[in-house]
Amino acid sequence: MHVPRASNGIITAAFGIGGLIGGSSIGYISDKMQNRRIPQLAAAFLYVVAGAVFFFTKHFYQIVIFRIILGFASSIADTMLFTTVADVYPASLLGFKMAVLFVFDNIGNMVGPIFGGKAYGSMGVGGIGIIAMALGVAEIFMILAFVRNSLDIRQTVAKTISMSQAACPSEEILEFDLANVPQSQKPSSMAEGKLDHGALSGSSDMSICAESFRGSENKDSQKGVQTWRLLLKLQVLGPTVSIFVATGMQSVIETVFPLRLYDRFGYSPETIGIAFLIVGGILILAMPLVGRLSDIAVSGYGERMRYYTIAFGAFLMLVSLIVTAVAGNYSVLVFGYAMFGITSMVVIVPAQSAFGDFINSTDSDAMAQSFSLAWFAE
Repeated sequence: MHVPRASNGIITAAFGIGGLIGGSSIGYISDKMQNRRIPQLAAAFLYVVAGAVFFFTKHFYQIVIFRIILGFASSIADTMLFTTVADVYPASLLGFKMAVLFVFDNIGNMVGPIFGGKAYGSMGVGGIGIIAMALGVAEIFMILAFVRNSLDIRQTVAKTISMSQAACPSEEILEFDLANVPQSQKPSSMAEGKLDHGALSGSSDMSICAESFRGSENKDSQKGVQTWRLLLKLQVLGPTVSIFVATGMQSVIETVFPLRLYDRFGYSPETIGIAFLIVGGILILAMPLVGRLSDIAVSGYGERMRYYTIAFGAFLMLVSLIVTAVAGNYSVLVFGYAMFGITSMVVIVPAQSAFGDFINSTDSDAMAQSFSLAWFAE
């Protein structure tokens, strides 16, 4: 289209503007509607619209419109994706599930430019538009066929836990009743004065009850936390700032890394591309492990471990940056960059999980609004 290179900044900013509009509104709308499925359908429909705009693109302003719509759709889709996971999964699984989302996000970032470039070379702008529309339509059908409103699942789980609590007698009552049971009628595990809950009502039922009671003990009596008040909560402000810093540093490193490989070592674009593929592959393998270790720490020592993990990850990010800065050869530089990617996930995965921890520990219905803040931070 023969536009100046400075116009690339406008295209980049257009995506951010669309994301800002979508991210700032969808959290409130979803929480107000108490529905996650409709926003996901809206995001898929907007992908179709964006593809249609791109298909008919002849002028620069149409590309700007395409990017705005794409940013709007992506912010809705990402916010709802993390929100639905946090709606359903407990703290002991949340880190791993968040990490899985990042794995597929990273795969898309690796594969998308490769296939997109080849598709553009063979089919042109129109072909990319058709592919975008087809993917959007496919997503709509997939959501209609397979996706439930995660809040419905959340309510079902809550009812199940409530029934488990009602059916689960306290330890004190069990001990009182056992005192009146003749010694000959007690299970063998209780003959020596030991209280075996599993022998009375089944180990699985008792574990459910125990888990339920732990959740009840940690419950905070906060109701109706609004979006603007969320940032006043340290449990939300801390992760938001952490995500902002980590993703901001990622953007800087992703820009500087190829320039350093070229300026310092004179590597070709192909060699630089291989470096990105190596780092991307390492991240795909490491992300689930990061999430799982985070969950193990939370299961063993409580949800406060999310914040200790974030702090530890921030320290490791600093170390990896130093390694990258002083690297004297290609291998060390790639190693430092890979370590930076992994340690940034040590910050981001627990930070994303912390939003779910906080909302689940309160009576607030602001889950989607919390993840809107995460989108802002990114």
